[in-house]
Amino acid sequence: MSYKEFSEIDNFNLPKILHLNSANREVLYFGTYHSNSVNDSLFTLIEKRFTQFDPTFILHEGGSNWPIFKDRDSTIAQSGEPGFIIHLAKENNIPFESIEPEEELEYAYLLNKFELNWVVLMYMCRQIDNQLRLAKAYGTTDEQFVQNMNYFFRMLKDKGLPLNKYQLEFTHWKQVYQEQLERKLEWRKFDPDIYYPNKYLTKLNEVNRASDEFRNLYMIDKIVSASETYNKVFVLVGGGHLVVQEELLKHKFSQ
Repeated sequence: MSYKEFSEIDNFNLPKILHLNSANREVLYFGTYHSNSVNDSLFTLIEKRFTQFDPTFILHEGGSNWPIFKDRDSTIAQSGEPGFIIHLAKENNIPFESIEPEEELEYAYLLNKFELNWVVLMYMCRQIDNQLRLAKAYGTTDEQFVQNMNYFFRMLKDKGLPLNKYQLEFTHWKQVYQEQLERKLEWRKFDPDIYYPNKYLTKLNEVNRASDEFRNLYMIDKIVSASETYNKVFVLVGGGHLVVQEELLKHKFSQ
């Protein structure tokens, strides 16, 4: 499914689950929404499907640096569903891996298509969206938010984005955001529609679509490859990815 077709869907329910079976390989793809609420029934459902499926390998969204704690609630509050599935994997001695491409590969792909400012602003919007979820769990102050964002920009540089010393501060990117988008940035009132890949409101939607298209193709290859090594692969990724990937995955597993 294209993102244009995706944008025309009035609504779809998450979580969405896809079960793929071909020869001796089996995949359970759990398309989730994102949550850091320890009381969310989502986590009970993830654990239930995980236990029923009894996987031999796990692929999760995000990189490999999720904070994982010994207790369930701390892991969920800090790291949401990716952290929770890693927590379950460790408890059950099941190998796991990020389904994501290396950051520098994605950066190079995007910078070949878009100016640096637009690429950084898109990643900043993703992070603000994530910070809003964390704020509900931790009561983040404005000062803490700025500190978290400054750290985020340093991480972007460390992972390969060519940022100078002035571009490591949230105040700089807040100004760029307001100039480029001609709107005020108030993080607590942030509207994620301005960067969601299935929306067509700003340049950031286009950048995020390109990012997701790159990630989706990589994820599909990773799922197919993992299923050739492990007989039961559990995949936990945002449901929007599953909606877009489903048709191609079904085709690959029908061959």
